[in-house]
Amino acid sequence: MFFFMTPFFTVMLIYLLAAVLPAVFLLRYVYDWSNNKQPYALLRYLIYGGFAAALLAMVPEYLQAMIFGQPQTAALKDWIGNFLFVALVEEGAKYIYLKKRTWRVPTFYTRFDGITFAVYVSLGFAIFENIRYVFNYGMGVAAQRAFLAIPAHMAFAVLMGFFYGRAKGAENKGEHDISIILQILGYVSAVLLHCAYDTFATLSSIDTGFEFVLVVALIYVIVFLLVKQQSASDRYI
Repeated sequence: MFFFMTPFFTVMLIYLLAAVLPAVFLLRYVYDWSNNKQPYALLRYLIYGGFAAALLAMVPEYLQAMIFGQPQTAALKDWIGNFLFVALVEEGAKYIYLKKRTWRVPTFYTRFDGITFAVYVSLGFAIFENIRYVFNYGMGVAAQRAFLAIPAHMAFAVLMGFFYGRAKGAENKGEHDISIILQILGYVSAVLLHCAYDTFATLSSIDTGFEFVLVVALIYVIVFLLVKQQSASDRYI
């Protein structure tokens, strides 16, 4: 009992809340816009799946650092490293769990469900990643990641989920080939946006900081509007 009253515990609790609360806010935001409220148990497992995807993604992260070194300064190396070792693997790990856990669930029957599922996996990933960063580098990174990195993971997921819900609808209609194409489009669009974000973030420390903020702001406006639009035009699949 005494441990929970110590300054150390208080500091750790503050760090944990700073790492988790931004993602919790966005999870609630997407949940509120969903028309088909998914079971809490399923959503909880999707968040846990995001944790597992984050653990898997740590392997290529270390490989990237070994091969390209840190910090990266050459634009070509940025693109290659972010594409091959970060975006492809991170979004791939998210998609594998997303497909395995949700494709056959009986409550997957609207387009927006695809966005909900993808966002919960992706923000689970973001929570795990954010805890690592905040505890490793301190509160100085908490605000930056709250407004940049965590919403970025939501943006990647919204794109993936947009196509994922439609792919499920095509599968239900027996259009297997179209379903596969839509799934590929969802994955590729998330990878490309993720790669672009990471590259701009890396280069922002050199001379593109202002441009990076503008690009990120535009992405977020589009994504939040897309969430609202997809909720308003949601349909059964």
